[in-house]
Amino acid sequence: MNSQTKSLSRETIRSIVTDAESAPEALLNLYKEVLKPIDWDTIENILPWKIQINETTGLCILNDMHNKFSKELGKDPWEVTSLILNKGFSSQHSDVNDWEVRIMDDCITLKK
Repeated sequence: MNSQTKSLSRETIRSIVTDAESAPEALLNLYKEVLKPIDWDTIENILPWKIQINETTGLCILNDMHNKFSKELGKDPWEVTSLILNKGFSSQHSDVNDWEVRIMDDCITLKK
């Protein structure tokens, strides 16, 4: 199965999370960032487990989102945790470098 690798720096993650008004918006904008240049409106479905990162990058995303949407806003941390667990990038790929994202070619379905 073919894949491509893209960079997702700590600074980019932090900027996207900081600019978002909600945890779902932050995650959506992270997907938009790594799937560039695909036009977001042409995507029908995403398979999150086929967009892969390592633990370092995953913990950065989780921590930044918790800092903004759980601690700062005084919300239940389960909102962020469940979103990341169910819809976030697959983060247990030790063969992916820090601050990189491996995107499997079949991770999205485009609208017909």
